[in-house]
Amino acid sequence: MKITNLVLLILIAAVTAFFFLSTPQQSSLSGGISDNFSYAILDSEVSYLKLKKDSNTAHAALEKANAYWTRSNTSVNLGVSDSPYWFKYTLKSRAKQALSLVLQNSYAPTDYVSMYTFNAQGEQIQFSQAGDHVYPKVNTLPSSTAAFPIIIKPNEELTILIKVQTQGNYIVPLSLWTMEAFTNYQVHYYFVFGTLIGILLITALHNFFVFTQTNNTMFSSFAFFIFTVMFLVTHQSGIALQFIWPSWSQFNQFAAVMSINLAAFGHLLFSSRFLAFTNKSLLISRILSFICLILVCFYWLFDYSTMVTLSLINGMLMLSITLVIAIQKFAYKEDAALLYLISWSPFILGVLLSAAIRFEFIEYSIYSEFSGVFLAVATIVWLSLAIAKLINKDKTARIRAQKKAIDYLQRYEDLYENAVEGLFNSTIDGRLLRCNKSFANILGYANKIDLKTDVGNNVSIMYRDPKDRAELMSKLLAHGSVIDHEVEFLRQNKQSFWASLNLRLVSQLTEPDKENTPQTSTDDSTLVQGALIDITGRKVSEMKLSYLASHDPLTNLINRREFELKLKEALSDPVFPEQSVTMMYMDLDQFKIVNDTCGHTVGDQLLKRVTALFQSNLRHQGILARLGGDEFGVILKNKNAKEAYAIADNLLQALAKFRFTHNKQSFSVGMSVGIVQATNELNTLEAIMSFADTACYAAKNAGRNCIHLYSDNNEEFDKHKKDILMVNVIEQALLQNNFMLFKQKIVHNDATKALYGYEILLRMQHVDGKYYSPADFIPVAERFGLMVKIDKWVIKQSLFWLSSHIDEINSIETLSINLSGSSVGNNDIMQWIEKYLHEYKVPPQMISFEITETQAIENFEQTVAFIQHFQKRGCKFSLDDFGSGLASYGYLKELPIDHVKIDGRFIKDIATDKTDYALVKSIQTLARAMNKKTIAEFVENDVIIEKLQEIGVDYLQGYAIHKPEAVND
Repeated sequence: MKITNLVLLILIAAVTAFFFLSTPQQSSLSGGISDNFSYAILDSEVSYLKLKKDSNTAHAALEKANAYWTRSNTSVNLGVSDSPYWFKYTLKSRAKQALSLVLQNSYAPTDYVSMYTFNAQGEQIQFSQAGDHVYPKVNTLPSSTAAFPIIIKPNEELTILIKVQTQGNYIVPLSLWTMEAFTNYQVHYYFVFGTLIGILLITALHNFFVFTQTNNTMFSSFAFFIFTVMFLVTHQSGIALQFIWPSWSQFNQFAAVMSINLAAFGHLLFSSRFLAFTNKSLLISRILSFICLILVCFYWLFDYSTMVTLSLINGMLMLSITLVIAIQKFAYKEDAALLYLISWSPFILGVLLSAAIRFEFIEYSIYSEFSGVFLAVATIVWLSLAIAKLINKDKTARIRAQKKAIDYLQRYEDLYENAVEGLFNSTIDGRLLRCNKSFANILGYANKIDLKTDVGNNVSIMYRDPKDRAELMSKLLAHGSVIDHEVEFLRQNKQSFWASLNLRLVSQLTEPDKENTPQTSTDDSTLVQGALIDITGRKVSEMKLSYLASHDPLTNLINRREFELKLKEALSDPVFPEQSVTMMYMDLDQFKIVNDTCGHTVGDQLLKRVTALFQSNLRHQGILARLGGDEFGVILKNKNAKEAYAIADNLLQALAKFRFTHNKQSFSVGMSVGIVQATNELNTLEAIMSFADTACYAAKNAGRNCIHLYSDNNEEFDKHKKDILMVNVIEQALLQNNFMLFKQKIVHNDATKALYGYEILLRMQHVDGKYYSPADFIPVAERFGLMVKIDKWVIKQSLFWLSSHIDEINSIETLSINLSGSSVGNNDIMQWIEKYLHEYKVPPQMISFEITETQAIENFEQTVAFIQHFQKRGCKFSLDDFGSGLASYGYLKELPIDHVKIDGRFIKDIATDKTDYALVKSIQTLARAMNKKTIAEFVENDVIIEKLQEIGVDYLQGYAIHKPEAVND
């Protein structure tokens, strides 16, 4: 295409050169026409005159004196006028023979041109008429312009009057030729014009042909634009009137308006394709195109001159807008814009040339007339070159993109074949189309061929349950894709495995990496694309984790969490309460003895044996679970309380016969059982678990190895209900800060009774302003796991009070804070104490923690570690209620405590009970031997003080010393 356009450009240059070289040299008219005359331009030789309409005749013009005529020294361009103009030229012959001449007005778009010839006697000897509105022409030569024949005799003088009337511009370029020179010029003119039109036609047809092959609208719009330019050029040159519609002279003016607007529209249409207009630019172009349509359709409403002017303005506006858009795009480095601007340069030069002629900056001539045509054709050819370059660039980019796409496709194929995931394509009805090696290997096949042979047209056989694929397809067709669906497959050896499956519906024409919208079509063009990952290992791990999360690892029974879920399911079953649900809460007796005597490992063996015993006796009558420690639970469905009692009794009898032996030691194990039957009123998990626990607790209090049935009228359960209410009161007190700290003095046991320190005591405020005694709420808090929260509150508030009372810090040696058994050894409590010791800047050596003897013995190792940790920080520890336990003296040696706080039961009767006196004296003697200080509590009178002074107890605490008071009083 580039070569073709270059050839056309060379041809234009050659034709242009030929035209200019073949035009004859201009002859001199001084003294008249000689025998050697050939051709002359008359612009500077003629005079012109404008007459009024009532005297607008040839004789009237001829009779006007020379003073009325204006001599033209340049090309005649008189603008627009309603009245006709007359032109006069005196023709003299110096030739020796008669000459056949031609007078030509070479400006084609003129309505009427009339020539009157007068001899020296003033007689009219010839009349000729031509123009766009004249048909048939009178005494003219065949030409696209007005060409009048004149015969002048030797030495003859003729006066020639030319009347011009037109609605357009009065451009009257007159020239005089010999017949021979004019004929030669016409031949060259038509040859050049035909060549240029032929170039345009070839270019237009070529582009249209390319459009039919490529369907690229740029070529069709360019072809249309060329045709509109051909129409415009043939009309403006007069060729159309001469050869196409010679008898439609009135149509010629309409054709002028139509040709201008068509060319403008064609130019805008092509430019919008070439420059790829934005939406805003397209809107402007559509508005201007609509104006073109209006100007053509409503041509008859205005005069010719107005319509031509409006059409030219609209056309120039279109050209200006496209050039502005091109400049803007060029600023953004768009190659198409640069090509566009370069290509339109010749045309813009031609427009400027035409404007210069119209405004008389340049004289009109044949050369200037044809320069515009040459430049317009050159623009068309340059645009062809620009399109060719743009298309070649697009083609190169497309080839590069295709190559890149092929590379991507090859890379995709490599990734597809070598992917770790099993990838496959199948039809919706189950025919396997393709797969990668991993897919075959995951399914246990050595290669893809064996897999396709086995599977064939039914991929359902890969599923452990073929129904799974049917469900998958329904889901896939509904949503277009299935993500991370876990399903069980079969390997070649029929071994099952778990896989994660991703599916999506794709078209057969869809590129591998193209996103697909959900499709529900099941035609032949829709495929199933899938990816499969073997997750057997993960699934097994998940199952194990799930099992561990729901089962006790020691006994393999379900754990408390799973037990509660199954109890909740039973209670929410629609058949409840018609089908009864009963729970048994079982707590082993004497298990602690085995654990403490033989160790935890042996205790674990005992639990396994007991579990096996329960399972064999229950015989799947209920759901057995280990609730924690030595506690078990059973859910009995469709069993009432009476039937549950019989089952529990059977378990008790079996357990009574059971003996556990270790290292020749034999142990018997008992069990306390609490039974609760769910009812319409008692139908929540929390209530049933709570009352079952209470029933079990009641069975233990009844002497162990007992069964206790829940009853609404049972005193134990009334107490339980009260405890539940107290739990709510405690929780509200924690939330609303309804606890209060009290303090009681501890003094030296000497004559001074100097203050040693305080013990912090806790009270809970009632809604009426009174206080609950610790005996009212501490046991409940211990049973329902609230003591850690209470201890935290006490620790924080006590340390805060001490830090904000400097006088107390200076007056005491220690502040005693009680800790519950739940808090001793608790990591959370340890961090809590450390945090507020640091935050409130309390010296640790001022703090003494009190723990009971029973708490210390129950978790001995944890207690020792806890004490040693805070003793290193400077804190002291007191063993509270010493003497209440069975093994007090034995553990006293092992516990690294600082104070022994003698149980108040031995103190209050020490003055009258010799046994209490002896016990207290022995504790004092032992403590002193171990270098530990003693504190006597419940010191209520002076007699007790005297006895304690005799024994030598170190510190005293009780009502005789100080009654407790609020810390802030």
